[in-house]
Amino acid sequence: MEQLTAATKKFYTGYKNDTPGSLKLIDTYLVYILLTGIFQFVYMAAVGTFPYNAFLGGFISTVGSFVLAANLRIQTNAQNKESFKTISPESMSEHKDVDALFEDDPGSLDGVIDEDDAEDLKLDDVNTKVWLVKVPSFLADKWRSVDEDNVNLGSIRIYNNPPPGKTTKVALFLPPDDNTPNIPKEYNIHITPEKVNNKFVFSEDQNGGKSITGTIHHECTATPNFGAYRSIMRKRVLEAGTPQRSVQVLGQNSQPVFVPGASSGMPSSSFSDFITTKKPKTDKEKATRMPRNELMDLLFDAFDKYPYYTFKGLVEHTKQPNQYLKEVLNEICILNKKGPYTGSYQLKPEYKERLSVAERQSALNNVDNEESDEEDDEELMEEVRV
Repeated sequence: MEQLTAATKKFYTGYKNDTPGSLKLIDTYLVYILLTGIFQFVYMAAVGTFPYNAFLGGFISTVGSFVLAANLRIQTNAQNKESFKTISPESMSEHKDVDALFEDDPGSLDGVIDEDDAEDLKLDDVNTKVWLVKVPSFLADKWRSVDEDNVNLGSIRIYNNPPPGKTTKVALFLPPDDNTPNIPKEYNIHITPEKVNNKFVFSEDQNGGKSITGTIHHECTATPNFGAYRSIMRKRVLEAGTPQRSVQVLGQNSQPVFVPGASSGMPSSSFSDFITTKKPKTDKEKATRMPRNELMDLLFDAFDKYPYYTFKGLVEHTKQPNQYLKEVLNEICILNKKGPYTGSYQLKPEYKERLSVAERQSALNNVDNEESDEEDDEELMEEVRV
């Protein structure tokens, strides 16, 4: 009892003389929480509604905070330092594991940090402006198949003086060689007007070093010239529609063939009266197939007038067999499966940008004029090697 009284006096003396007013205010709040918890405990025990788990958790946390604050207050008084060595800050600092928290070199971090994250990223070319151009898949495959170095893949031509109200015209021209005979040689590059933010081009050398080779300044899309692209696509369609195997009639022998163990080769009409057969179509009712290129031209002219057609309407317009018409439509059209035009056909995007009849005729008439003015145009163009 005497030891408890002495300890209480020491605590009160140290708390009164050495504790700042702000800490006393905190201690007052802790005492308030402690007394409130005791009151709640007594009240809920008397009423009979006592949430033991929730209350005990809060009560233990409050008591622990109060005891910790009391111990720290005791150590602020130099007279109490000798009596309470077991809870002094010096005793904690003597622990062997405490110094490891303050070491400059904690040891190897190979298991924590990935080697790739520790490498330096070179930023020498971060200010280089780069164009991000989306090209057709067939052109990308051709370029990807090139294994040699220093090969001229193409040239970009930029027209410096665009017409008023229009953007600068940019075109891509492939070299006139035999490496790309089945793809268009000229492409129009459309620059996206939206501003590009925070897009970069990264590269990695043979040693694994990473660097930023440029900042994307423009996003573009390269589309082939429709005149040349349409002729190439028509050639592909005709080649795909040509059968690889043909049937050759070796002879016309109408005599019945008798095979041992089989019935006679002559047709049997014993049950013909019990089978309902369709009447054979006359020659006038049968639709005659037109050449595939003529059918494609007929469909293109139809879609010039209206963007959407039902299959029944196209059958009436073209007068072609259903199966043959479906094969051609699947190559140049898209069947809408939802939306307001469900069940109708529309042209694929690569065919929507085709020139109209009047524009194609005007383009043909201007060919001679463009060849004569080619030298003048060179002064208005800037050629950039890819």
